[in-house]
Amino acid sequence: KMELSPVKFFRSVVEETIAARKSGQRRGDYLDLLLDARAGHEDISAPYSLTSTHSQDATARDSPTVEHHTVIKETPSSTDKVSLTQLLTDKSIVAQCVLFLIAGYDTTASALAFSSFLLAKYPIHQLHLREEVQQMIEEHGDITYQGILEAKFLDACIMETLRLYPPGTFGERLCTKTYKLPGTEVTLHPGDLVTIPFWSLHHDPRYWQHPDEFQPDRFLPENKAKITGFTHMPFGIGPRN
Repeated sequence: KMELSPVKFFRSVVEETIAARKSGQRRGDYLDLLLDARAGHEDISAPYSLTSTHSQDATARDSPTVEHHTVIKETPSSTDKVSLTQLLTDKSIVAQCVLFLIAGYDTTASALAFSSFLLAKYPIHQLHLREEVQQMIEEHGDITYQGILEAKFLDACIMETLRLYPPGTFGERLCTKTYKLPGTEVTLHPGDLVTIPFWSLHHDPRYWQHPDEFQPDRFLPENKAKITGFTHMPFGIGPRN
């Protein structure tokens, strides 16, 4: 959990900004988009509907903090309506703005900071990367987008940094249907909260040799096929991650 003082700070900043926007000030930014969505589309036809469910897990049933969950049904209905006034309360807008700041700023800053730290700690890899960048400049005349795409060792250094120091240590997903984990006796039920431990997966010696060492070569094109699927996901799994 975040400390109370930063929470109060972010909340007050966003709430003051919301009040200013309501008085007519506009910046054409992310906050304006959220406020416009709430003001202009109070009720929308929802391709997904929000429903309440109960966890079937005995422990969860006895806990008032996790008994009720809002889940998204995958089956659309023409009669389903979702109120954006309910979804986009001032509190939820504050949360979205803080998330936007953290996801867009802190992840990049931490990745660059840890990359610099690791390259300083492992000068042999720093030298290799420096040579690659120098070659890029010789071929392209400068550091260019195309040159960066071709810089395989640079990509490997970033990927290995994100393995050692993922921006998020874990992810969470809410189960929406009964599912038995293959090869186990574990059955998930609708409403169960599933935690995916990114940090633990990234440092598990079953999947990574010398997991605490900075070894960018793991992510070179000729070695990527050796990586066990779903064991490297600093931002989760998906086509843009």
